[in-house]
Amino acid sequence: MLTRKGAKRLLEAEFQRLSDIDITFADRTTVAPIVYRPAESIMA
Repeated sequence: MLTRKGAKRLLEAEFQRLSDIDITFADRTTVAPIVYRPAESIMA
């Protein structure tokens, strides 16, 4: 079970990873994964 602090760290790492992807594929729409994946992580 994740603590709040652990979950926050995971979400920050995931957002960082997704923002890096967004920069790499600037011509593609990456809004959906950014919105969806963190919610998926919280529910896990």
